[in-house]
Amino acid sequence: GRDVVLACSALKRRYRRALLEGREDARLVHLEGPRELIAARMAARRDHFFPPGLLDSQLEALEPPEQDEAALGVDAAQPPDAIAAQVARALGR
Repeated sequence: GRDVVLACSALKRRYRRALLEGREDARLVHLEGPRELIAARMAARRDHFFPPGLLDSQLEALEPPEQDEAALGVDAAQPPDAIAAQVARALGR
């Protein structure tokens, strides 16, 4: 009975399908941004497990959500508070 946010890469359609299976009330949010923005944010992180050197391979592996996945596309260039507010509005929260 509580809202939950699961943050993960889920780069492949089959991963997203497995995560959402049987969860009719779950929604997919896809953060969209240019490589340069993502790289800059990764470089600014401290003590994070994911090395920035893997970014290119992750972007190559990415299968962007297709229309039938009904993903909410969000501009990652926005500040985190603005992203959270946009998602909350889209979900009626």
